[in-house]
Amino acid sequence: MSSNEESELHRLYHASLKEQQEVQAYVQNKPLIKPKTNIITILLIIFCYGGFSYLTAFGSVSLFHIKFRIPLVYIASFSISFLYIARLLCIKLVECYQHYAKEETRRKCLCKPTCSEYAIIVLRKDILLVALFKIAKRLFKTCKGGIYKKDEP
Repeated sequence: MSSNEESELHRLYHASLKEQQEVQAYVQNKPLIKPKTNIITILLIIFCYGGFSYLTAFGSVSLFHIKFRIPLVYIASFSISFLYIARLLCIKLVECYQHYAKEETRRKCLCKPTCSEYAIIVLRKDILLVALFKIAKRLFKTCKGGIYKKDEP
């Protein structure tokens, strides 16, 4: 190995070490945010979603005089509203975790931004299925291994 290659490897090693120390300081020293949310908010979202789906579907059924047991309008309104409400529900569930989880648990994350911050960013940015896939990948693959690292969404 030439001295240029050794010098490049040395530089990369120190850059990686510096990044790990920066992320470790971020995770361990960052003030934890506890969003103002609770279980009642989540139950309210679920109740409103069910009520909205019911009213939309059966209001449309009576408006258009559709008379069969499982109207397509109900299925369509349920599916469309589910895409929006499920994302909102997932965000609220992550916020509940941020509010109620112990500090020791929340500081176990090895990434910057933390896993819960990452989940909220991805849920707001991507469609639900893509966001859930990215979150699962982050939790079960990226954030493992005992090495602090940056992983921007």
